[in-house]
Amino acid sequence: MRLHALMLLTLALAACGSNDEEAGRSCTPSPLLDDDCGGTSLCVPDADDPAVGTCEQMRACDPDGSCPVGSEGAVCSEGIVEREEAICLRGLCSASSDCPSGFVCDSLSGVVGVCTESGEVDAPCESQADCGGGLECLQPYRGADFSVCGDPTPPANGTCLYDVHCGAGAFCEFETGACLNGSGMYCRADEDCMANELCSRNGSCYVP
Repeated sequence: MRLHALMLLTLALAACGSNDEEAGRSCTPSPLLDDDCGGTSLCVPDADDPAVGTCEQMRACDPDGSCPVGSEGAVCSEGIVEREEAICLRGLCSASSDCPSGFVCDSLSGVVGVCTESGEVDAPCESQADCGGGLECLQPYRGADFSVCGDPTPPANGTCLYDVHCGAGAFCEFETGACLNGSGMYCRADEDCMANELCSRNGSCYVP
């Protein structure tokens, strides 16, 4: 639901009036953006009652499937949501090239993300050069196939934010901010863990 709400909010802020024949017509918003507005119009939910909305015209994607980046970034809806006509989803991205200079695409679903200012905490990174002062490009947890900008120094209150804040053989249980020994694998019961591990209340395999 995070992705759906974010898409609708972004599009609502980007909506503008037009002479499209569907624009201004009442409609029923859809979290999948497959609403009953035609053409390049999209059903933008009312701020006071999100169950109802108004058809607002969006910019059509260019013939090559691209969209003007502008100051917020944009990506074509083709391949992301099924619509009668492909429209530009402002503020969203599928790659950093969809974002303005100084921003990177922070993936939400593996298909679409939001443009995030590069160098900030938890912003995606590929090298140290992508991160701001005092931050390092690190894996948020063991086995992650991506890296983020983060402070390698553990918080002063003794909690953890990333596995790097814990010693060798330990992992950070993000729900509690505690370093635990063990594999850190997701579990629902002790049987899901290795022989010497138990399943924590937050679904992590740890060595007691």
